[in-house]
Amino acid sequence: MFYSVATEGGFSKAARKLFISQSAVSQSISQLEENIGARLFIRLARGIRLTKEGEILLEHVSPALEKIRTAEKRLEDMSGLESGKLTVSASDTFCMYLFPGLLESFIKSHPGILMNIANKTSSETRALLENGEADIGIVNLYGKKYDNLKIWKEYTIHDCFIIKKGTLKKKKAKLSVIEIAQFKHIMLEKGTSTRAHIDKYFNDKGIEIEADIELGSVELLLKFTARGMGVSCIAREFLEKSPYKDMVEVLPAQSQVKQRSIGVVTLKGIPVSKAAEALLGIIMEEQ
Repeated sequence: MFYSVATEGGFSKAARKLFISQSAVSQSISQLEENIGARLFIRLARGIRLTKEGEILLEHVSPALEKIRTAEKRLEDMSGLESGKLTVSASDTFCMYLFPGLLESFIKSHPGILMNIANKTSSETRALLENGEADIGIVNLYGKKYDNLKIWKEYTIHDCFIIKKGTLKKKKAKLSVIEIAQFKHIMLEKGTSTRAHIDKYFNDKGIEIEADIELGSVELLLKFTARGMGVSCIAREFLEKSPYKDMVEVLPAQSQVKQRSIGVVTLKGIPVSKAAEALLGIIMEEQ
């Protein structure tokens, strides 16, 4: 009310702007002056004039109200998806092979949203969600309990062993687990859900497998395998979208690696932002 009276130049004008009675404005200003212990306006025959104290108060009130208006505008823009920030935590593999088209579609539809992709393991992604540092996570659901996460969509992936094309001189109908274990193996580093999944495949058959080469990404696994440096285990879904797919071939195996699931998740009990809601909508609509 003080700001309106000061900028409009009178009590009646301020009352019309605020859609309240002039007496309500006058009473509020009198109460303000009493609380502050200083007179803020000099009433004139035509309008008002700020006192020195009133000028000082207006000098501080004006930028404060401008900040409030700016905050309101930003919140309004976020509600309309014209601005804001969205953090998605996932491994580079998931983003590269499962979601590039979806992310591209979201960014084109909402160019004002700042998209941040955090390249994290499933365990790290869970921690970011729990700490409020990520809005959406893409995690490997195999062998994990995620009771505090809401699964919006689940993808099934099928792992297979691959080798450089042309390496096998004699084709066999099927290779046993023991025969596969005898190859030189290129594997992801320990500590990842994918590595634990492959280790379990061999352990369940009573075989302790050690990596001959350990790498930090599926892309490197494919690259090294295509160069003939050993055998690696890759999800068929990733292999089909890889530029190296024509340079490798799938090993025929008697025993298939158990399928596993990838989940698009958020933290249970926490409302998702408008930006996260929009991206989840695109993901859910995908066939």
